[in-house]
Amino acid sequence: MAAENAEHRGCIVAALCHGAFFGIGSVVAGSMMAPEKKASAIAAMFTGLTVSNVLGIPLGTLLGQAFGWRSTFWAITIIGVIAFLGILVLVPSVGRGESGSTIRDELRTFRSGRVWVSLAVTVFG
Repeated sequence: MAAENAEHRGCIVAALCHGAFFGIGSVVAGSMMAPEKKASAIAAMFTGLTVSNVLGIPLGTLLGQAFGWRSTFWAITIIGVIAFLGILVLVPSVGRGESGSTIRDELRTFRSGRVWVSLAVTVFG
């Protein structure tokens, strides 16, 4: 039972990071390209999501069945550290963007009723 609980906690942490990663990744991918190539950059980033699902899930399942569920999490951790180092080395700093907005400016978005409706649709969908 304790092993199941640990597995669930790991899934929750991964899920919390997932949405933030793709939100930030879309902005960074778009900001690194010329305006006419922004959509292609974002599409390429999301292609990685598809490939990871098509290949990663079966490989993770195989690894987990062969060596236990912890091996899958360790493999994901190692891949994550390698990806993090690659991001540090290869992705240029994009700064604060053209608007120069602060985190307070960004949080003001939550004053909009449309934002809350969109969030509710996402949660309950």
